[in-house]
Amino acid sequence: MTVSAGTTRSSRRRGVIACASLLAVAFSGGCVVERTPVAGTPVKPSGSSGTRADAARPQAASREKPAATLPEGPIARREPGRTVASDISVEVQPRGSVRYDGQALPVASPDGRWLAVQEGEPPTWETILAQSGAMPSAETRLVVYDLAGSAPAKVSLAEPLQAGVMLGRGADDEGFLVESPRPDGSRWIGRASWLTGRVRWLAAGDHVNAFGFLTPRGELLFSRRRTHETDFELVLLTPDGHEASKRAIDGSYTHPFAAAADDALFVFRHSRSGTDLEAIEIDRRDQSMPRPGQTRQQWRIVSAADPVIAHQMAGTFGGGDAGDAVAIFDPRKNRVARFDPATGAVEGLVLRSIGAASSSGDWMTPGYFCTTPGGLVFIARPADGWPVSWPDDGPIARVLASPYVAKPLRPTEKGVPMYLLVGPVKGDDRRLEITRMAVVPPRGG
Repeated sequence: MTVSAGTTRSSRRRGVIACASLLAVAFSGGCVVERTPVAGTPVKPSGSSGTRADAARPQAASREKPAATLPEGPIARREPGRTVASDISVEVQPRGSVRYDGQALPVASPDGRWLAVQEGEPPTWETILAQSGAMPSAETRLVVYDLAGSAPAKVSLAEPLQAGVMLGRGADDEGFLVESPRPDGSRWIGRASWLTGRVRWLAAGDHVNAFGFLTPRGELLFSRRRTHETDFELVLLTPDGHEASKRAIDGSYTHPFAAAADDALFVFRHSRSGTDLEAIEIDRRDQSMPRPGQTRQQWRIVSAADPVIAHQMAGTFGGGDAGDAVAIFDPRKNRVARFDPATGAVEGLVLRSIGAASSSGDWMTPGYFCTTPGGLVFIARPADGWPVSWPDDGPIARVLASPYVAKPLRPTEKGVPMYLLVGPVKGDDRRLEITRMAVVPPRGG
């Protein structure tokens, strides 16, 4: 698949705040895309202008911290249709909208059937960052939706989740990760069932267990500290219960996540010198007892220990590519960038992009669907590799006119790449539009 060429033309903290927590970003405006009608009505581009929505901020003692904001402008008509952008063809199936807390984006099952949403008032930043004084919020609640129909259908859970349980950063076919701040100051990580809501606690006890993430192998990565301490260690827990940990020589590990490869993980380290992103090998010499190994690469992000930046950068991770590199928002470049532990390179993608999901499928050109102020675009990896920064006049395929955040789903049985798209609803900064996108194979493919 080829991509036709197109043309597009602060401070570090402001750059991170621009991406907001988990990609709830204030963008408006649209762009023109070619549309090939199919049965139903094609997706329509949004208007050419708009205003930013007011920020939806965490409550209580953390009002001064950055919080989520949402774009203005319609996402799409509710009828399914096909959009063609240069040589990229996609089919979209709008699934309606859901309410959320303005802070945490929903989490979907790998097949896109189920969706977990955090509603109510967002937790305080002390709670989000698992800091001292964090308490469960009586105003935070989790809801599960069934996306099989034309509109999200709320699931009546046999064991509803208690108020204050927070949405985690991962899901599998069985359920989705949740985190539960406890009244005694500890914090637990569990997996809640899509069908019943029943929670299987994976990391419990009298420690603070936070920032859980599921690897492609189903392993749980998380950070852990004692309630009276401030520094977190990194923990890897296998599905059969084997646990291995790594403590930073200097500082604290938070917000781990994993690439597509089996031998790499990423984690933020906070120290007196600053906040670094580290790529750490996973030692699998004994396949039954993997453990965090040596640091392969590290990148200085800011010259201060800043867990808010780590939280917001980790929230922009949309899945690893075919190797062990990852693409997340880089406040230094004001765009999403590929962090490549093999070379140490940091390769900027589209300017002002705040999210990126890698292409998938045997026939798709390697590249990324990037969320930008002008909408969802696709960029293909050049034959000679990724540049240091994607040029303003570099080839870009404009896919959809609104700033969808794309999350990869499991391909269909025929190998068709699937994505869940999440975007804003005009005039309501506490509601998100949910859409499925399939990448149409090229003719003869």
